[in-house]
Formats: sequence, C-alpha cells, structure tokens
Amino acid sequence: MSEIARKVWEGSINCIVSYRGTECYLRVFRNSYFPLYFQLLSSYFNDEVSFLYTEDDVPVAWNKPIGVLYDLMQGTSPWRLSCGTKADEYPEYILPLTDVESYWCNQMKEACYIHNGNSKQMMSLSRDDSLTFWHSVVTHNQTTWFRMFAKLHLQFKRIPIRLYLNDSKLDKVVQWHGQTLGEAMCELIPELFDMKRWRNNDQVSVVLHGVEPPLQCPVDDLYRECVYVDGFLHLCVIVKPNLSDAESKAEGES
Repeated sequence: MSEIARKVWEGSINCIVSYRGTECYLRVFRNSYFPLYFQLLSSYFNDEVSFLYTEDDVPVAWNKPIGVLYDLMQGTSPWRLSCGTKADEYPEYILPLTDVESYWCNQMKEACYIHNGNSKQMMSLSRDDSLTFWHSVVTHNQTTWFRMFAKLHLQFKRIPIRLYLNDSKLDKVVQWHGQTLGEAMCELIPELFDMKRWRNNDQVSVVLHGVEPPLQCPVDDLYRECVYVDGFLHLCVIVKPNLSDAESKAEGES
C-alpha cells in the first residue's frame, strides 16, 4: 500500500453539526458515508437523525461518499450542517435512506461489472468475506478493505468512474480505457475540455479527494491510489464563474 493511498484513506473533514441550538463538533472521513455517523449524532442529540442539510438549507445526499459531497458542494471549513429527524419532512430531492450496506454492495457489483464484464467476483465472496468487507467500510479499516478488494481480482481494462458537474445535475457512471485524465475529460466532457486548451483552462478544474490531480496523470494510476470505498473513482468537475460575466453582472447591479 503506497503512502499516497494511505493519506487519501485518512483524509477527513471537520464539521459542525447543529440541531435545535446544540452543536456537535465532528470529524468525518472523506472516504465514508454520512449515515455511518447518524447513530453517533442521534445519541448526541437524543433524537433519531435521518438526514442532513447545509447552512443554506440544501439537502445532503447520503448515498455519495462524504468527500465527493464536500468537493461538489464546495463546502466551508469547518463544514456547517444541520440535522433532520424522522419527525421532519424528508427532502424530495435526495434518495430515501435505505440499507446502506445493500447500497454499497450494489455499487461494488457495478464497479466489478465495469472492470471484468460481470460481477461474479463480488457475488462469489463467502458470507464471512462479505461481512468483513462491509465491516472494513464501517470501521474505516484500510488494511482490511484493500485485502478484501484484492480478492475481486479486477482486470483494470476499464476504469469505473462517477462523473459530476458542480453547476448542473450531471451524475453519471462512465467507463474509461484510455490513458490520461486529460484525455478522459476531453472525450467525456468535450464542451468543457479539448486537446488544444485543456492544459491551460483555468475556468474548469477536476477535483479528486479535495485536490486537483495533474491532467497528465494516467487514469489507472489514479484509480489504484484514489479509489473510493464503493470501487469507483469519483471525479468532480468544478466550473468556476466566468470573471467577465461576474464583472458585467456587478456593473449592471451598480
């Protein structure tokens, strides 16, 4: 296991979660899911937490890794969040909270299918191995997770990617079998990237685990070092406000 993979796994975000005037200071792992912290929050606030939303009242999806949510929503530091409970109306724009283990397992099966053309490796794990694999997600045990991940014998012919755009509702699964991250972006989002200008495009950035990897990086290397717990490489494409548009808007409002 490389030093990069270790640091990626240990990446965390400081949060301040509030509920009815009480605040809980919480440090969460990027490579994890918010529902895995709901029991702790429920005990702290003495109420059953069922969802979170930002200080701008934007619901936070539970089914994406925390680091992806933070990067996509461009969270503050610390990230200020509020709790919703079962007594509150559940947000209509996020997936209803279900069994997190089943959801994670289905994501891993999909990642296996993209790699190998089938999900046999994930489906053929013994019951004990499956429980150990999931428990490594719950306890955030990197050594055990990578040991179980290696049992899937992935071929790395196609890399499973989840691609997001911060200024749209784009959230799609793609598979990539080429070389560099820049080439992948040029093919997958040609309206934002092209081979002539992607190297110097300061209006668009690709964020992975809170950093902007060089677009010259081979995608398979990024995957091996930065894979998320669901077997996907989650890439957030951040489109920055156009400076000239912002200036024109400011002039119009003055």
